[in-house]
Amino acid sequence: MPSDDDLRALWARYDFNGNGMLSLAEIDKIVVERFPEFDDKPALMRAYKFADADGSGCIGRSEFGLLLRSLVYFHELWENFERADGDGDRRIDFDEFVAVLTTYCMYTQDDILQFVFQIFDVDASGTLNEREFME
Repeated sequence: MPSDDDLRALWARYDFNGNGMLSLAEIDKIVVERFPEFDDKPALMRAYKFADADGSGCIGRSEFGLLLRSLVYFHELWENFERADGDGDRRIDFDEFVAVLTTYCMYTQDDILQFVFQIFDVDASGTLNEREFME
């Protein structure tokens, strides 16, 4: 996480028009140029929506630190989602879900796995999409 001084410098550099807000495009530019290891668009979108506390559609100066911390968190979730999505269809089916949980030795009983999977599967589609996995 950048220091407070680094955050101020980033803000000054990327708030091009000086309006005190960063658009999604400006935030994407920051990530691509300064934090390319976190350049995952699904993670960026989640962090952006989460950090926009006032619902303005832009990130204000007071929300900027939260955005960067959230990006780290959602990036980690996105990487876990990609690892779990064995066939790359951007959905985790029950077998992929079981493989991930048993890899981490979390659960092994099928009835418990089925119950946990159903909790995540909000739309009851039989798969977990990225939204269900990351929220």
